[in-house]
Amino acid sequence: MIPSKQATLTDESTYQQWVKTEGIPIVREFFQEVNSVPLEP
Repeated sequence: MIPSKQATLTDESTYQQWVKTEGIPIVREFFQEVNSVPLEP
Protein backbone atom coordinates (compact mmCIF):
# COMPACT_ATOMS: atom_id res chain seq x y z
CA MET A 1 0.00 0.00 0.00
CA ILE A 2 1.21 3.51 -0.82
CA PRO A 3 1.71 5.66 2.28
CA SER A 4 -0.41 8.81 2.26
CA LYS A 5 1.02 12.28 2.64
CA GLN A 6 -1.05 14.86 4.42
CA ALA A 7 -1.18 18.28 2.77
CA THR A 8 -0.36 21.18 5.04
CA LEU A 9 -2.53 24.27 4.89
CA THR A 10 -0.64 27.53 4.50
CA ASP A 11 -1.22 31.11 3.42
CA GLU A 12 1.60 30.82 0.86
CA SER A 13 0.96 30.13 -2.79
CA THR A 14 2.46 27.11 -4.51
CA TYR A 15 4.94 29.43 -6.21
CA GLN A 16 6.03 30.94 -2.87
CA GLN A 17 6.51 27.46 -1.41
CA TRP A 18 8.59 26.41 -4.44
CA VAL A 19 10.78 29.53 -4.23
CA LYS A 20 11.40 28.84 -0.55
CA THR A 21 12.48 25.24 -1.22
CA GLU A 22 14.75 26.27 -4.09
CA GLY A 23 16.39 29.09 -2.13
CA ILE A 24 16.04 31.52 -5.03
CA PRO A 25 16.51 35.18 -4.04
CA ILE A 26 13.49 37.10 -5.34
CA VAL A 27 13.42 40.91 -5.51
CA ARG A 28 9.90 41.91 -4.46
CA GLU A 29 10.28 45.68 -4.56
CA PHE A 30 10.83 48.13 -7.37
CA PHE A 31 14.36 49.50 -7.47
CA GLN A 32 15.23 52.67 -9.34
CA GLU A 33 18.94 51.94 -9.05
CA VAL A 34 19.66 48.60 -10.70
CA ASN A 35 23.14 48.47 -9.15
CA SER A 36 21.62 48.27 -5.64
CA VAL A 37 20.11 44.83 -6.29
CA PRO A 38 22.39 42.11 -4.86
CA LEU A 39 23.59 39.54 -7.40
CA GLU A 40 24.15 35.99 -6.31
CA PRO A 41 25.36 32.97 -8.29
